[in-house]
Amino acid sequence: MVYCLKTQTAKMKTTDHEPGSERQIDPRVARFLRIHSVSIEEEIEADVADARDLSPAERWRILEALSGTSDWLAAANPPEFVGKVLGWRDPPHPSYFEIVARLRKG
Repeated sequence: MVYCLKTQTAKMKTTDHEPGSERQIDPRVARFLRIHSVSIEEEIEADVADARDLSPAERWRILEALSGTSDWLAAANPPEFVGKVLGWRDPPHPSYFEIVARLRKG
């Protein structure tokens, strides 16, 4: 579904028609999307708002709970899968190597 905030219209891509065809969706759905849509900044703020005023002890309890969950997930999956997941590292940003090379020169 594609929703445009400027024009307040929404279109739904359909699979039952020709590829690339679109149809207008119900105006009530478009209104709902307009009312309930938030910016990415508002979403992030809502996610971190609850944790903002926590004490270090409260944060530690949350970390312990997450660690317990990860232990449970590790125990519930085959060891080779767990090793692959725990060994995964995000690739560096494309500019990383350029920046490191400049730092080594300087």
